[in-house]
This record gives sequence, structure tokens and C-alpha cells, in this order.
Amino acid sequence: MRNKFLFLPVCIFIAACVVLCAAGCDKTELFGSNTEEETKTGAKEGGGKQTPDSPATPGTSGTPVTVSTIWYVAEDGSDSNEGDSTGLPLATVNAALGKIRALYLGGKWPAGASAEIVVRGTITGTATTNNWAMVNVSGKGNYPPVILRSDPAKPGILDANRKAGAEGPVMYIAANKVTLEDDIVLTGGFSLWGGGVRIGTYGGEPGGEFVMAGGVIADNKSGAGGGVYLQSGEGATFTMTGGKIEKNGDAGTENGGGIFIDGGVKAVMTGGEIIGNNSALQGGGVYIAPDGEFTMSGGLIVANASAEGGGVSINKYGATFKNEGGTVSGNSPDEASVTK
Repeated sequence: MRNKFLFLPVCIFIAACVVLCAAGCDKTELFGSNTEEETKTGAKEGGGKQTPDSPATPGTSGTPVTVSTIWYVAEDGSDSNEGDSTGLPLATVNAALGKIRALYLGGKWPAGASAEIVVRGTITGTATTNNWAMVNVSGKGNYPPVILRSDPAKPGILDANRKAGAEGPVMYIAANKVTLEDDIVLTGGFSLWGGGVRIGTYGGEPGGEFVMAGGVIADNKSGAGGGVYLQSGEGATFTMTGGKIEKNGDAGTENGGGIFIDGGVKAVMTGGEIIGNNSALQGGGVYIAPDGEFTMSGGLIVANASAEGGGVSINKYGATFKNEGGTVSGNSPDEASVTK
């Protein structure tokens, strides 16, 4: 008799379940669903997170997450901060790049989105932060396109502080794309090649891509390319649509006080100014090496000085200068010349 009374409620419960399911009830309502944490981590079968067996593709989204594409660096910041808000800025651009790289390679970066780094105030290089280049954007596939710009409330300045003689540019770019915008300033670099910005190759990979839509590259020194050095290598490009490259180079800069364009590199200038740069031998403003190519359709190259080719120096062994517009004037001792 006791077993009959126990059996009856069980039968009623099972019957009720059958009726509910027949009416369209989701089985998870009866037997439970993955917890929120399990859904995020993919702990149960069908979870959204990519596992080591199915790695995320750089630059694509795995599990939907909220990711900031704007990062903040300030003179009063700390690299222990999150860096994704104006109230918690980082202290160095390389720290911001580290966070961006981790998200990008982890498959959490929004597809097709660029990364913006906003700099507020003066960021001064030290023995630790310089580590060859104060800002290093290299390694194929490591980053989305990077935009480096200034905070309108307090203009950003990246000062590599190379006066002590340490070697290295303010920024090094290889196998990635970087754009300068607004009024950000890159200064204080000293290097054998490219005191302000060096665009190079990385382990045999294609060269970097540098776009100067704004900003100022000023008061940098080097043996070649005081402001910008475009290293020989397939794919290295430079496009200048705005901003200024000014007062770079000195008696220790042999060629290219403003820009040195190495062989196999294409540089285009549609706007902006290359002004007041100096070199000892050739190309106070711009030096074009054999097989290098420079096309100018806008902008200004003025008040630069060198022993030869004060404005633009075109090496006679295959360098190309296409002057399709813009202004080259007031350079010493001449505007443009073909040199050895």
C-alpha cells in the first residue's frame, strides 16, 4: 500500500512534464540552462569562446564582448590603469599597444575597426620606456590599423629625450599601418636612421605603412632621415596629407634632413609642410635614394638647407621625383637637383 502512494505522485509529475513539453515548453525551463559564466566561457558544449583547439583569428570577434577601440595615455597616467577611459589613462603608448595587441590576437577586436590612441600632455622617454624605440608598432598581424592623435584639451607630445645620446627613433613601424592625426608632436629622437619615425621591414616581412594626416615631427636627429626614414623593402610606404616635418637634422645628418626615401620605397605628398630641415650633404628637405620614388601633388617644401638639393635631392642612379603640384621654394642652395 505504501508503495502505491509513493508511485502515484511520481506518475502525476511525469505526466505533467509530458503535457508541458507537448505544449511547446523549452527543455531548459524544466532541467535548467547554462549559467551566464558557462555561456561566456563555453564551459559547456556549444559555448561561444574559442578554445585552444579552435584558436581565434586575429582581428575577428569570438564571443561577443564590449571592447574599447579608443585608448588614453597621459603624463599623469599609470601603466597599471585600464587605459580605456580619460579617468584611468596609461603612462606610455607601448602599454596601450600591448593591450590592443592582446585583444586583437585574442580574436576579441571588432572586425574592421582601427585602434585610436589619444595622448594628453608630455610623455617623456626614459631608459625603460625607450627600449630602442619609444613607440614600437611591429610584427605582421599584431595590430589593427593604429591612429595616434592628440587630446584637444591638452596637446600630446612624445619626447624620446635622446639628448643623453641613447640611440633610437621616437617611433618604429614595420609590417603595420600607423596614422598621425591632430596636433600630436614627435620630438627628441636620435638614431642612425630616422630620428623621428623609422618605417622598416620586420624579419623579411613587408615594410610598414605610415600616413601623416596631421601632427608635427620636429627636432629629431639622425645620420640619415632626421625626421622620417623610409627603409628599403617591399611594401614600405609613406603618405603625407597634412601636418609638419620641421627643424629636423643637423650637421651630423648626411642626407635627408626632413625625409630619407630609400630604394624600393614610394612616398606621396598631397599636403602638409616640410620646412626648416637641414642636412650636411644632400636633401635638406627630402633625399631620394637610387630606386626610391617621391610624388608631390600638393603641400610645401620650403626653407630647407643642404650642400646640394636644399629642397629635394634626386640621386642620379634611378631615383624618381614627380612634381605634379605643390610648392618647392626658398630652399638653399637650390630647390631640387640631381645628385650623386
